[in-house]
Amino acid sequence: MGMQMFETLKDRNVLVTGATGLIGQALVKRLLGLNANVIAVVRNREKADRLFEKNGRLSFLVTDIRELPLDPIPVDYIIHAASNTSSKAFVQDPCGIISIACRGTERVLDLARICSVKGFVYLSSMEVYGTPATDEKITETHATVLDPMSVRSCYPESKRMCESLCASYCAQY
Repeated sequence: MGMQMFETLKDRNVLVTGATGLIGQALVKRLLGLNANVIAVVRNREKADRLFEKNGRLSFLVTDIRELPLDPIPVDYIIHAASNTSSKAFVQDPCGIISIACRGTERVLDLARICSVKGFVYLSSMEVYGTPATDEKITETHATVLDPMSVRSCYPESKRMCESLCASYCAQY
C-alpha cells in the first residue's frame, strides 16, 4: 500500500483481520499513528495485549475469522490480512488452510457488504504464481505455475480463489 492509501485511512474507522500476524501488526501500528480507530480481529487476546500498547483508538474483536459476527459496525475500510501461513499446516491440515482462506474471506466480504465500506484490501501471496522458471518480473496478470494435485498447493490455490472471490464481490455488490 502506498503512502496515498495510508493518507486515505487517516482518522477513519478501519477493521484489520490477522492483526497479530507479521503484516497485521505493522498495519495496526501504522494506522494508530494516523489517528485511525482500529478494530483488530484476533484469535488470541493475550497475544494481542502483549503486542499492542493500550490505546483508546484500538479495540479487539476476538474470533475465528470464519465466525466473524455479521452485525453492522461503524467501519469505513477493511484490511483483510488473516491467513494461516504455516508451511507445516499446508501439509498436515490442508483442508483447514483452505477453509480459513475461503470461508474466512467470504465472511469478511459479507461484513464489508453489510457495513457498506468505502474500501477493502485483501492481502494475497506471491505463492499464487507458483515457482517461476525464470527471473522475469511477475505482475498480477502473470500466469500461474501450480500443481493443484499437490497438497502443498492448498495455500496458493486458496489465496487465488480468494482473489477471485474479492473481484466477484466487487462486481456483484
